[in-house]
This record gives sequence, structure tokens and C-alpha cells, in this order.
Amino acid sequence: MRRWVRAALGAAHAEAEISVRIVDEPEMRELNARYRHKDYPTNVLSFPAGLPPGVDVPLLGDIVVCAPVVNREAAEQHKLQRARTGRTCWCMARCTCWATTTNARAMPR
Repeated sequence: MRRWVRAALGAAHAEAEISVRIVDEPEMRELNARYRHKDYPTNVLSFPAGLPPGVDVPLLGDIVVCAPVVNREAAEQHKLQRARTGRTCWCMARCTCWATTTNARAMPR
């Protein structure tokens, strides 16, 4: 996963920090309900840092991945490795694009 995150960030964000948390379905269901008002576990949530102006730290945000959901979706689509990579990179893009333009609310998948 580190390799995917580094590749998704690229040279422009070489010093950037992002946290990736792998969770189970009950925890993801709680997060999805709290931040998106949807009562089911989703595959991935991203939370851009939303730092205030003048705070100069390389923090982009957080990504929460529900491994059981991602694995199930990937198996259904017959593309396990590619699905994991795609979801991680997609969330990285969301955090890099929106980290300075939105607050720290959950970005839907």
C-alpha cells in the first residue's frame, strides 16, 4: 500500500503525509453513518485535512479502507489487486485536490 500511496502522490507531494487506516465492516458502518448518513459499510472514505490558512504542514488527510468490502467488490469484479490500487489512488487524488478547498468532512466514494 505504501508503494501505491507514493505513486499516487507523485513528486509534487513527495513530502506530504497521509494516514491510511484499514478497518472492518462494523467500524466502517459507524463511520459511514456518522459522516455520510448511510447505514452500511462502504469501501473507502477519504477525509481531506482541511487545514486553516497559514498552517504550513504537509498533511493531506486520512483514508479509511474497509478491507472486507474492497475484497468482496474486487472478487465480484475479478480484479482484486487492481481494485485495491484503484481505490487507494482515487482517494489520494481526492485528498490532494480537495485538501485545501474543503473542510474535513468525509468524501463519498
